[in-house]
Amino acid sequence: MSLSDPAGPWDGYILGFDWLRAFAALAVVALHTGLLGKPALFKAPLADLGYAKVLADITVLYIFMLAVPLFYLMSFYLFFNKILTTKNYVAKRMPRLLKLYLAWTGIWLAFYGGLRGAGVIVPHGPLDLLAKMASGWNSLYYFFFSLLLLTVLGIPIRNLRQGTLGVMLFLSVAFLAAAPYIVFQTGTLNFLVAHWDPLNFLPYLLIAAMLSRYFSLLTKGRMARDSLSISGLLLIIFVILVLIEWHFMVSHEGSLDVGGYPIPPYTRPSIVVGATALFLLSFSVRRAPGSVITFLARYSLGLYCLHGFFNLLFNHFFISSTDIVNRVVIYAGTLAASLVMAMLACRYTSLVCSRR
Repeated sequence: MSLSDPAGPWDGYILGFDWLRAFAALAVVALHTGLLGKPALFKAPLADLGYAKVLADITVLYIFMLAVPLFYLMSFYLFFNKILTTKNYVAKRMPRLLKLYLAWTGIWLAFYGGLRGAGVIVPHGPLDLLAKMASGWNSLYYFFFSLLLLTVLGIPIRNLRQGTLGVMLFLSVAFLAAAPYIVFQTGTLNFLVAHWDPLNFLPYLLIAAMLSRYFSLLTKGRMARDSLSISGLLLIIFVILVLIEWHFMVSHEGSLDVGGYPIPPYTRPSIVVGATALFLLSFSVRRAPGSVITFLARYSLGLYCLHGFFNLLFNHFFISSTDIVNRVVIYAGTLAASLVMAMLACRYTSLVCSRR
């Protein structure tokens, strides 16, 4: 197919996605191993933190945090493309997502419960059970729960008009902007800013639906040019949103503390815009990535699913992340061990293999 032909709903493998998968996998491991330390931004004056700490915190809160949204964007975009071209795709995809959620959550419960005791995994009532299910029992596997739930929602919305999707997108992002202040003012409803809340990721479903339909009408060359232009515009909006976020969220006495972060990880419009900008940028990639990027992309699912176990083991049995040297050792060790295990396990199970 030439560059003058329509890109169509599905036109083979998207080269830029390899770069996104590799970046997102490395960023997720860095985030969860605490490579750059626990963010203190918004909790202390900038002068007290120092330039190095401020830069590290900005990297964590505004770059590493884009990793999970990028995984959602790629997953949903491929879903909307393949649903049009692959027979019985929904019937094949839903059982796989359910299998990933149940299998990895079950393995985590056995592992984590064995280390910390069964009491930490037993729910304390119906609401706690619902929260534990949505959060994958406070594990990485909330990703699969939200992915499964939103994919079900994606089946009916794929037929909605672009204008309707746009209104829904605006409302969902507006909710993300309002939720932290609702929680801050009321002191309740903390689940609204939890990292595992599926509402955090609804915008990515809508964005993927809109982009899939829009790109299906364009040629490859036009798609690359448009994605690059829109990405540049979104990066400018991203910077503006970050500045607005800083203005309204800087409150050393009253900042939110969400899972150890001074601001909500994903309940922020800036993250939606930043992730979408990087996602669109990937469509302008014309050359195949090198072997290292391809390798990381191939095992990105395994790296995501496995690194939590090795991170916990490193911190529990070996060393603690009290200084930069130890954090680098934990990061490198977790990354290497997860990749080796993913390579070995990929021969026997699809639970760790990323699909092209």
